[in-house]
Amino acid sequence: MKPRFIDYDDLFNDVQNTWADGDKPGLTTGIPGLDFNYRIEQGEMCVITGFPGSGKSEFMDHLSVNLAKLHGFKYAYFSPETKPAHYHVRRIIQKLYNKSFHKKANVDQRFRIERIWHSELLEGMEFYQKHYSLIDSDNNITIEDIFQIVQEGADKKGINGFVIDPWNKLESSRPSGMTETDFIGKTLDKISDFCYRTKISCWIVAHPAKPPTNTKGSYMANLNLYGISGSAHWYNKVDNGIWVYRDVTNHESLEIELHILKIKKIDNGKLGKVILDFNPYTGVYTKPLAV
Repeated sequence: MKPRFIDYDDLFNDVQNTWADGDKPGLTTGIPGLDFNYRIEQGEMCVITGFPGSGKSEFMDHLSVNLAKLHGFKYAYFSPETKPAHYHVRRIIQKLYNKSFHKKANVDQRFRIERIWHSELLEGMEFYQKHYSLIDSDNNITIEDIFQIVQEGADKKGINGFVIDPWNKLESSRPSGMTETDFIGKTLDKISDFCYRTKISCWIVAHPAKPPTNTKGSYMANLNLYGISGSAHWYNKVDNGIWVYRDVTNHESLEIELHILKIKKIDNGKLGKVILDFNPYTGVYTKPLAV
Protein backbone atom coordinates (compact mmCIF):
# COMPACT_ATOMS: atom_id res chain seq x y z
CA MET A 1 0.00 0.00 0.00
CA LYS A 2 1.26 3.46 -0.90
CA PRO A 3 2.22 5.52 2.20
CA ARG A 4 -0.09 8.41 3.05
CA PHE A 5 -0.55 11.05 5.70
CA ILE A 6 -2.82 10.26 8.64
CA ASP A 7 -5.99 12.33 8.43
CA TYR A 8 -5.81 15.29 10.82
CA ASP A 9 -9.54 15.15 11.60
CA ASP A 10 -9.11 11.61 12.93
CA LEU A 11 -6.20 12.71 15.09
CA PHE A 12 -8.15 15.73 16.37
CA ASN A 13 -11.17 13.59 17.31
CA ASP A 14 -9.00 11.03 19.09
CA VAL A 15 -7.23 13.74 21.11
CA GLN A 16 -10.56 15.34 22.01
CA ASN A 17 -11.96 12.00 23.17
CA THR A 18 -8.85 11.24 25.22
CA TRP A 19 -9.07 14.64 26.90
CA ALA A 20 -12.79 14.22 27.61
CA ASP A 21 -12.23 10.77 29.15
CA GLY A 22 -9.29 12.00 31.21
CA ASP A 23 -7.05 9.27 29.74
CA LYS A 24 -8.36 6.70 32.18
CA PRO A 25 -5.97 4.11 33.62
CA GLY A 26 -6.25 0.46 32.65
CA LEU A 27 -8.26 -2.25 34.36
CA THR A 28 -7.48 -3.47 37.86
CA THR A 29 -5.68 -6.82 38.13
CA GLY A 30 -7.32 -7.75 41.42
CA ILE A 31 -3.92 -8.88 42.75
CA PRO A 32 -2.89 -7.17 46.02
CA GLY A 33 -0.50 -4.27 45.44
CA LEU A 34 -0.01 -4.90 41.72
CA ASP A 35 -2.25 -2.17 40.28
CA PHE A 36 0.23 0.53 41.29
CA ASN A 37 2.76 -1.02 38.92
CA TYR A 38 0.66 -2.81 36.29
CA ARG A 39 -2.87 -2.37 35.00
CA ILE A 40 -4.51 -3.93 31.96
CA GLU A 41 -4.91 -1.98 28.71
CA GLN A 42 -6.97 -3.71 26.05
CA GLY A 43 -4.98 -4.49 22.92
CA GLU A 44 -1.54 -4.59 24.56
CA MET A 45 1.04 -7.38 24.63
CA CYS A 46 2.72 -8.46 27.87
CA VAL A 47 5.56 -10.92 28.34
CA ILE A 48 5.87 -12.88 31.58
CA THR A 49 9.15 -14.60 32.32
CA GLY A 50 10.98 -16.28 35.17
CA PHE A 51 13.37 -19.12 35.92
CA PRO A 52 12.04 -22.72 35.98
CA GLY A 53 9.89 -23.37 39.02
CA SER A 54 9.31 -19.70 39.79
CA GLY A 55 5.58 -19.82 39.04
CA LYS A 56 5.23 -17.74 35.88
CA SER A 57 2.43 -19.93 34.48
CA GLU A 58 0.70 -19.98 37.88
CA PHE A 59 0.83 -16.19 37.95
CA MET A 60 -0.59 -15.95 34.45
CA ASP A 61 -3.44 -18.28 35.39
CA HIS A 62 -4.20 -16.30 38.55
CA LEU A 63 -4.24 -13.04 36.61
CA SER A 64 -6.55 -14.57 34.00
CA VAL A 65 -9.03 -15.73 36.65
CA ASN A 66 -9.14 -12.27 38.22
CA LEU A 67 -9.73 -10.55 34.89
CA ALA A 68 -12.47 -13.05 34.06
CA LYS A 69 -14.22 -12.49 37.39
CA LEU A 70 -13.79 -8.71 37.52
CA HIS A 71 -14.11 -7.73 33.87
CA GLY A 72 -15.60 -10.71 32.06
CA PHE A 73 -12.44 -11.55 30.08
CA LYS A 74 -12.60 -14.58 27.81
CA TYR A 75 -9.44 -16.34 26.66
CA ALA A 76 -7.97 -18.51 23.97
CA TYR A 77 -5.16 -20.48 25.67
CA PHE A 78 -2.29 -22.04 23.74
CA SER A 79 -0.67 -24.12 26.47
CA PRO A 80 0.76 -27.30 24.91
CA GLU A 81 3.05 -28.11 27.87
CA THR A 82 0.06 -28.49 30.21
CA LYS A 83 -0.53 -32.22 29.99
CA PRO A 84 -2.98 -33.74 30.49
CA ALA A 85 -5.01 -30.77 29.27
CA HIS A 86 -7.63 -31.09 32.03
CA TYR A 87 -4.94 -30.11 34.54
CA HIS A 88 -5.39 -26.53 33.33
CA VAL A 89 -9.07 -26.70 34.27
CA ARG A 90 -8.04 -27.86 37.74
CA ARG A 91 -5.59 -24.97 38.16
CA ILE A 92 -8.22 -22.42 37.16
CA ILE A 93 -10.92 -23.84 39.47
CA GLN A 94 -8.54 -23.90 42.45
CA LYS A 95 -7.72 -20.22 41.91
CA LEU A 96 -11.38 -19.35 41.40
CA TYR A 97 -12.33 -20.56 44.89
CA ASN A 98 -8.95 -20.35 46.63
CA LYS A 99 -9.49 -23.99 47.55
CA SER A 100 -7.73 -27.20 46.64
CA PHE A 101 -8.30 -30.56 45.00
CA HIS A 102 -6.03 -32.01 47.71
CA LYS A 103 -7.45 -33.83 50.70
CA LYS A 104 -6.48 -32.15 53.97
CA ALA A 105 -4.50 -35.16 55.15
CA ASN A 106 -2.08 -34.75 52.24
CA VAL A 107 -1.10 -31.10 52.61
CA ASP A 108 1.73 -29.29 54.37
CA GLN A 109 0.66 -28.55 57.94
CA ARG A 110 1.54 -24.85 57.52
CA PHE A 111 -1.58 -24.47 55.39
CA ARG A 112 -5.22 -24.51 56.33
CA ILE A 113 -6.70 -25.76 53.10
CA GLU A 114 -10.35 -26.19 52.27
CA ARG A 115 -11.17 -28.83 49.70
CA ILE A 116 -13.36 -27.83 46.77
CA TRP A 117 -16.93 -29.04 47.17
CA HIS A 118 -18.45 -31.05 44.36
CA SER A 119 -21.01 -28.28 43.74
CA GLU A 120 -18.13 -25.80 43.39
CA LEU A 121 -16.38 -28.17 41.02
CA LEU A 122 -19.43 -28.19 38.75
CA GLU A 123 -19.82 -24.39 38.95
CA GLY A 124 -16.10 -24.01 38.29
CA MET A 125 -16.33 -26.14 35.17
CA GLU A 126 -19.15 -23.90 33.92
CA PHE A 127 -16.95 -20.87 34.64
CA TYR A 128 -14.11 -22.46 32.67
CA GLN A 129 -16.37 -23.28 29.73
CA LYS A 130 -17.62 -19.68 29.65
CA HIS A 131 -14.26 -17.94 29.93
CA TYR A 132 -11.61 -20.33 28.53
CA SER A 133 -11.02 -22.08 25.24
CA LEU A 134 -7.95 -24.30 24.87
CA ILE A 135 -6.19 -24.27 21.51
CA ASP A 136 -5.37 -27.80 20.41
CA SER A 137 -1.59 -27.96 20.08
CA ASP A 138 0.15 -28.92 16.88
CA ASN A 139 3.88 -29.28 16.33
CA ASN A 140 3.76 -26.97 13.33
CA ILE A 141 1.24 -24.38 14.55
CA THR A 142 2.07 -20.86 13.39
CA ILE A 143 1.22 -17.49 14.83
CA GLU A 144 -1.12 -16.97 11.87
CA ASP A 145 -2.96 -20.16 12.89
CA ILE A 146 -3.37 -18.76 16.39
CA PHE A 147 -4.60 -15.41 15.04
CA GLN A 148 -7.25 -17.22 12.99
CA ILE A 149 -8.45 -19.27 15.97
CA VAL A 150 -8.47 -16.22 18.26
CA GLN A 151 -10.40 -14.12 15.72
CA GLU A 152 -12.97 -16.88 15.25
CA GLY A 153 -13.28 -17.11 19.04
CA ALA A 154 -13.72 -13.34 19.28
CA ASP A 155 -16.50 -13.42 16.69
CA LYS A 156 -18.34 -16.41 18.15
CA LYS A 157 -17.57 -16.33 21.88
CA GLY A 158 -16.41 -12.79 22.66
CA ILE A 159 -12.78 -13.76 23.31
CA ASN A 160 -10.77 -10.65 24.15
CA GLY A 161 -7.48 -12.12 25.35
CA PHE A 162 -5.09 -14.90 24.33
CA VAL A 163 -2.19 -16.58 26.06
CA ILE A 164 0.86 -18.28 24.56
CA ASP A 165 2.47 -20.47 27.22
CA PRO A 166 5.27 -21.09 26.51
CA TRP A 167 6.70 -19.14 23.59
CA ASN A 168 9.24 -21.76 22.58
CA LYS A 169 6.46 -24.03 21.30
CA LEU A 170 6.12 -21.65 18.35
CA GLU A 171 9.78 -22.09 17.44
CA SER A 172 9.03 -25.13 15.29
CA SER A 173 7.25 -22.81 12.85
CA ARG A 174 10.43 -20.77 12.24
CA PRO A 175 11.18 -20.85 8.50
CA SER A 176 14.35 -22.58 7.40
CA GLY A 177 17.20 -20.09 7.11
CA MET A 178 15.63 -17.47 9.40
CA THR A 179 17.60 -16.66 12.55
CA GLU A 180 15.97 -16.94 15.96
CA THR A 181 16.38 -13.21 16.50
CA ASP A 182 14.64 -12.36 13.21
CA PHE A 183 11.87 -14.86 13.93
CA ILE A 184 11.18 -13.38 17.36
CA GLY A 185 11.26 -9.80 16.07
CA LYS A 186 8.96 -10.45 13.12
CA THR A 187 6.52 -12.56 15.15
CA LEU A 188 6.27 -10.03 17.96
CA ASP A 189 5.59 -7.33 15.35
CA LYS A 190 2.74 -9.45 13.98
CA ILE A 191 1.29 -9.98 17.46
CA SER A 192 1.57 -6.27 18.28
CA ASP A 193 -0.24 -5.36 15.06
CA PHE A 194 -2.96 -7.98 15.63
CA CYS A 195 -3.57 -6.78 19.20
CA TYR A 196 -3.68 -3.12 18.15
CA ARG A 197 -6.16 -3.77 15.32
CA THR A 198 -8.48 -6.07 17.25
CA LYS A 199 -8.08 -4.66 20.79
CA ILE A 200 -7.50 -8.24 21.93
CA SER A 201 -4.86 -8.48 24.64
CA CYS A 202 -2.01 -10.99 24.54
CA TRP A 203 0.16 -12.49 27.27
CA ILE A 204 3.26 -14.53 26.38
CA VAL A 205 5.08 -16.76 28.86
CA ALA A 206 8.73 -16.97 27.80
CA HIS A 207 11.75 -18.72 29.28
CA PRO A 208 14.86 -16.71 30.15
CA ALA A 209 18.35 -17.76 29.23
CA LYS A 210 19.86 -19.80 32.04
CA PRO A 211 22.20 -17.64 34.16
CA PRO A 212 25.22 -18.72 36.19
CA THR A 213 24.51 -20.29 39.58
CA ASN A 214 26.26 -20.00 42.93
CA THR A 215 27.53 -22.96 44.95
CA LYS A 216 24.05 -23.57 46.45
CA GLY A 217 22.42 -23.73 43.03
CA SER A 218 20.63 -20.39 43.35
CA TYR A 219 20.31 -18.39 40.13
CA MET A 220 22.49 -15.30 39.90
CA ALA A 221 21.42 -12.74 37.31
CA ASN A 222 20.16 -9.26 36.71
CA LEU A 223 16.45 -9.59 36.12
CA ASN A 224 15.72 -7.81 32.85
CA LEU A 225 13.81 -8.51 29.66
CA TYR A 226 17.05 -8.60 27.65
CA GLY A 227 17.73 -11.84 29.52
CA ILE A 228 14.84 -13.70 27.88
CA SER A 229 16.12 -16.47 25.67
CA GLY A 230 16.59 -15.60 22.03
CA SER A 231 16.58 -11.88 21.49
CA ALA A 232 16.68 -8.33 22.80
CA HIS A 233 13.40 -7.85 20.93
CA TRP A 234 11.68 -9.06 24.09
CA TYR A 235 12.32 -5.63 25.58
CA ASN A 236 12.02 -3.59 22.41
CA LYS A 237 8.78 -5.01 21.00
CA VAL A 238 6.46 -5.77 23.94
CA ASP A 239 4.24 -3.24 25.71
CA ASN A 240 4.67 -4.60 29.22
CA GLY A 241 7.04 -7.06 30.89
CA ILE A 242 7.01 -8.90 34.23
CA TRP A 243 9.63 -11.18 35.76
CA VAL A 244 8.33 -13.67 38.34
CA TYR A 245 11.11 -14.53 40.80
CA ARG A 246 11.30 -17.11 43.59
CA ASP A 247 14.32 -18.45 45.43
CA VAL A 248 14.01 -22.04 44.22
CA THR A 249 16.71 -23.24 46.65
CA ASN A 250 14.69 -22.21 49.73
CA HIS A 251 11.91 -24.78 49.83
CA GLU A 252 10.40 -23.23 52.96
CA SER A 253 9.91 -19.83 51.38
CA LEU A 254 6.55 -18.97 49.85
CA GLU A 255 7.57 -15.46 48.87
CA ILE A 256 7.26 -14.43 45.24
CA GLU A 257 8.69 -11.25 43.75
CA LEU A 258 7.00 -9.68 40.72
CA HIS A 259 9.50 -7.41 38.99
CA ILE A 260 7.68 -5.04 36.65
CA LEU A 261 10.33 -4.28 34.04
CA LYS A 262 8.45 -2.45 31.32
CA ILE A 263 5.24 -0.42 31.20
CA LYS A 264 4.28 1.23 27.93
CA LYS A 265 1.66 3.66 29.21
CA ILE A 266 2.51 5.74 32.27
CA ASP A 267 -1.12 5.78 33.43
CA ASN A 268 -1.04 1.99 33.73
CA GLY A 269 1.81 1.61 36.18
CA LYS A 270 5.50 2.04 36.80
CA LEU A 271 8.64 -0.04 37.14
CA GLY A 272 9.13 -1.67 40.51
CA LYS A 273 8.75 -4.79 42.65
CA VAL A 274 5.68 -6.35 44.24
CA ILE A 275 6.09 -9.01 46.93
CA LEU A 276 3.40 -11.64 47.39
CA ASP A 277 2.92 -14.97 49.14
CA PHE A 278 2.10 -18.03 47.07
CA ASN A 279 -0.07 -20.95 48.14
CA PRO A 280 1.17 -24.03 46.25
CA TYR A 281 -2.06 -25.96 46.94
CA THR A 282 -4.45 -23.40 45.46
CA GLY A 283 -2.11 -21.43 43.18
CA VAL A 284 -3.34 -18.14 44.68
CA TYR A 285 -1.13 -15.10 45.29
CA THR A 286 -1.89 -13.07 48.42
CA LYS A 287 -0.49 -10.09 50.26
CA PRO A 288 2.24 -11.18 52.73
CA LEU A 289 1.11 -11.16 56.34
CA ALA A 290 4.14 -9.09 57.35
CA VAL A 291 3.43 -6.32 54.80
